[in-house]
Amino acid sequence: MITIYSISKKSTKAKILKTIRLMLLLLFVGLFGNMASAQTCNGSSGTVSSNTDNMCVLGSTQDSWSNGWADGLWSSSNSSVLSVVRNGKNATLTAIGLGTADVIYTLKEAGCPDKVSLKTITVGPVGAVSADQSICTGNNIRSNITITSATGTIQWKRSDNAAFTANVINVGTNSKTLTIAEVGTLTATKYFRAEVTGGLCGSGISGIVTVSVNAFPTTANAGIDQAVNNSSFTMAANTPTVGAGAWSIASGLSMLLSQFSSTTNPTATFTPAVSGTYVLNWTISNGGCSSSDQVVIANSVLVI
Repeated sequence: MITIYSISKKSTKAKILKTIRLMLLLLFVGLFGNMASAQTCNGSSGTVSSNTDNMCVLGSTQDSWSNGWADGLWSSSNSSVLSVVRNGKNATLTAIGLGTADVIYTLKEAGCPDKVSLKTITVGPVGAVSADQSICTGNNIRSNITITSATGTIQWKRSDNAAFTANVINVGTNSKTLTIAEVGTLTATKYFRAEVTGGLCGSGISGIVTVSVNAFPTTANAGIDQAVNNSSFTMAANTPTVGAGAWSIASGLSMLLSQFSSTTNPTATFTPAVSGTYVLNWTISNGGCSSSDQVVIANSVLVI
């Protein structure tokens, strides 16, 4: 049996219209849906501003900020010259080395191109400080502490530790020189540095001058003089409890230290290369402190 299906023209037209309406609906939803979710990009990342265009090397810090959006990223074009650390919308700058670097603020937004603002910072020297010193407890420093080429107001600081977090006090006056009298006598190791403000590079901190304070060593005793016809002599110096001892030759027919079996043993053997009279030093040292005593050795035996 054959079944014949008949599709009326009216039914076909209705289906076509339904399909067209569905396609238009999908197109409408897609168009306006995309419009609703489109990202509105901000026009600018703002202007990077800071207190100064110049900073001093070694610990100088300052804040920099931008008028852009808070979700921007901070960076440095040269991290060996300038460190840039985000602090909320602001950034903290730390001068590390001499040179120039850009402080960069980048605004990143999804679906939008990056927007970048920057400011160039020049890092200059605060000035070079004098060398470290080593003294004995209760004594003055050996020479003035100085800083060269510094401009602006100078304030010297003294601390009990190199981090300058323990017992920090102001010393001296607004001068490139911290005098012996201004430092005074010291009984413990101290650290000194200059803080410079208002100079050509804004503000900065100098390097550290360490004054090492050492305990007095054991008082040296080189032993009794010896005058015998021996080819060698056993020394009889004291053994230090503070510091280290060493033999040397003050005078004699030979100045060779190899005449000692050991230059650090208080009871070393001394064998003169040439017979005669020798004056020997026994010196006990601890840091920059020392104590010395002499002993006379005399013989008339020809060493073969």
